[in-house]
Amino acid sequence: MVSPITAAAAAPERELNRFVRIMALMERAGNGLGTLVFTWATVVILGGFSTMLTTRKFRYATFLALLEAIRRNDRRQLGWKEGFD
Repeated sequence: MVSPITAAAAAPERELNRFVRIMALMERAGNGLGTLVFTWATVVILGGFSTMLTTRKFRYATFLALLEAIRRNDRRQLGWKEGFD
């Protein structure tokens, strides 16, 4: 049987655990979205689809690919494990 004092002491820890799980989920979702954007932009730029884009859209695709490549390179230089990318 759990005493009321023990249950009350565990409540802040539950809230913290929930917050950490939500933040981890958001981080993974952001990494997944970044990977999709990087793949899409690379295919558009290198795959020959750039002739079908307007200049403005081509610049957006180039910027997104460059931004994601810089982000990935920075993480590797900081010593993060590749499993978290």
